Amino acid sequence: MRLMYGARGVVAAMAAMAAVACGGDDGSAPPPPPPPVRSVRILSGADVTDSAGARMLQPLIVEVHDSAGALAPLGTVVRFESLARAESYEARVASLTALGYSSLASGITDASGRTGVMVELGERPGTARVAIVVPTLGVRDTARFTVTPAAPARITLTPSDTAVFVGGSFTVRGSVTDRYDNPRSDPIALSIARTGASVTSGGVVSTSAVGRYTIQATVGPFSQTAQFSVVPPGLLTAFDVISGEIVTVDLVGGNQLRRALAVSAGIGIRPKWVAGTGEVIYSTFNGQLQELELAAPNQGTRLLFPQRPASITHAADPSPSANGAWVYFAAHSAGCASDDYCLHRARLDGTGIEIMEATRVFPERSFRPSPSPDGRRVAFQVDVSTGPRVRVLDAETQQLSAWSEPGFAPAWSPNGQMIAYMNSKGDLNVIGADGSSPRVVVAGKEFLRYDGITWSPDSQWIMYRVLEGTSIVNAQTGEVLPIPRLNAYFNVNWR
Repeated sequence: MRLMYGARGVVAAMAAMAAVACGGDDGSAPPPPPPPVRSVRILSGADVTDSAGARMLQPLIVEVHDSAGALAPLGTVVRFESLARAESYEARVASLTALGYSSLASGITDASGRTGVMVELGERPGTARVAIVVPTLGVRDTARFTVTPAAPARITLTPSDTAVFVGGSFTVRGSVTDRYDNPRSDPIALSIARTGASVTSGGVVSTSAVGRYTIQATVGPFSQTAQFSVVPPGLLTAFDVISGEIVTVDLVGGNQLRRALAVSAGIGIRPKWVAGTGEVIYSTFNGQLQELELAAPNQGTRLLFPQRPASITHAADPSPSANGAWVYFAAHSAGCASDDYCLHRARLDGTGIEIMEATRVFPERSFRPSPSPDGRRVAFQVDVSTGPRVRVLDAETQQLSAWSEPGFAPAWSPNGQMIAYMNSKGDLNVIGADGSSPRVVVAGKEFLRYDGITWSPDSQWIMYRVLEGTSIVNAQTGEVLPIPRLNAYFNVNWR
């Protein structure tokens, strides 16, 4: 800084300087010069920029001076200490002769007052510091380094799996991290190989055909994939196991509407759409008995049997026919041959209750009814001594089908031509409504056997639930489309 003096200021300044040179007015000696400063000089290896986890090729070398300004004596101990962040050290150090890195290393000065350490940068980007301490001299300094993210090691895509209606779109977001999960700014190349869907460089996915698709993300030699299902339109009713409610939800898990609370008595809630109405029929436990209840949007609930027949105790597994003529159900009643379920049916206004006489067989248990679209026949599960079997009953003649198949939880297709069911091996099977051509659609997937299955309205797709979640499968091609957002819903029914 330059000082500007006037004439008087110059004279005064010169007088002051003379006074300093000659001592004080009292003839005393001038003040002594300041003592030499004890110091650490960083000669090399600091102020380097490198990536997280990198080991510096050049050692950190320091030169130490004592209080006389001379080089520190041979053998002076110098400590190099790593400074810590909340979760890790900013850097690690190792003596010049050591193999491992740690938070502390020591060196001793040589004849030139010098010593040093090797430095390994920490895992987090930013400034990394190494404290240099000479305990005997009370000297301390800090070497600094700049840490950048390490090389790309991982690509993350969000969502990693989802479902969207055909013609819909969504955005996939990608991020790149190094091996320490530090974010990087590398551009990600996105692509979809299969026709029927496309993705822009900004991650916007557009769809035009039903199917299962894979998004490929690439950064240099690294790649990652995300998957998504494009599904047909559909609306489900289901039991939400988290809230304990009957709900309606679309096929991709959105637009949930609550219908009613329901309580399971062990056999399941099993809501079903009532054809031609907005109502859903299901089983609920009133604290003493299972009853069949219907819920309509904004209209509350009603009992199928306001005055429950005295002969019927527990009523469960309601399944209306597609023509709206009948609702089949399983019930404990005086008409059953054993103290267990057998099949009944009634009109949807609660009248015309009939017991299916052919299912009154001791000690068999008949339940899980699924009627044909015209309501005349019903597929059901019967538990016999050799295990569960699927059979068909003609409700008008009370004649059982000549055929039966090992399996459970049958579901009659809306076109009336097929019956889907599960078997004890975990296979999802389809058989002709006349018992012909049984075949496996999905093999060995450990089904939640009491959760049931449901068809799409066009009879092309079957929805099922396994331990991993809910999917639909094309009944002809076997293509499987997982739908992740439906995993909290049980006893689904599609319309």
